Amino acid sequence: EDLYDRPLLVLFLSYGALILTGGLIGFVLKNSIPSLISGLLFSFLIFALSLFYLKNHPIALKGLIAVASFLFLFFCYRYSHSFQFFPSGMMAIVSLFVLFMTYFRNKPCCPSNHLNETK
Repeated sequence: EDLYDRPLLVLFLSYGALILTGGLIGFVLKNSIPSLISGLLFSFLIFALSLFYLKNHPIALKGLIAVASFLFLFFCYRYSHSFQFFPSGMMAIVSLFVLFMTYFRNKPCCPSNHLNETK
């Protein structure tokens, strides 16, 4: 039995691929070395933490939340200076979506103690 949440794993891998693609596009279109380096670095972190998530390592979700939080703040900062929805505004929204999904899919909806009680 898989102990991880498959849709959440797909979300993490897709997010990492999107970050990597954005870094590569920034490099190709604008010849931006910082875009390439940050895209490679953060996508590597996301992919590595996704692998840890697959192996049920306890640091995985905390690390993914930390990376997505940092990227959310970074893209919000970029958007506040450019006011261009693409790419910074869109990536801020995507990062926030990853944060919400990570938080709410791993939060129990109700205590399990009272569900199994028989009186």
